[in-house]
Amino acid sequence: MVLAALVANGAIAFEAYAFVKANDERRRRLEAYGWSDLAEAFGSTSDVTTLTALREDAIAIGGAVLALVGIVLTRARRNYVYDAVSAALSGRLLMGVALALAWGTGGSCSARAHR
Repeated sequence: MVLAALVANGAIAFEAYAFVKANDERRRRLEAYGWSDLAEAFGSTSDVTTLTALREDAIAIGGAVLALVGIVLTRARRNYVYDAVSAALSGRLLMGVALALAWGTGGSCSARAHR
């Protein structure tokens, strides 16, 4: 259980670092292109790499926090239901992001690969 908490904390730290880096790049691009906010940036650019990384990192942090909460509650309450629920919620969160990213590309990645 302690190892699981260490892994979750490591994941949170790693994803937080990646999020900060992606956010710095987002801020740089907002200033460089004169965009006022994130919504305008999403609507105005075809290069969504930084914006996608930012979303993915935020969701990954959320998933790792959910996992850590499940681990802590499982240990405190001695009930593995908390761990199972947090794992299911994390999975749904990550699956939702994957579906949103697939929907957002509209198949454009696979269409470009066939050209």
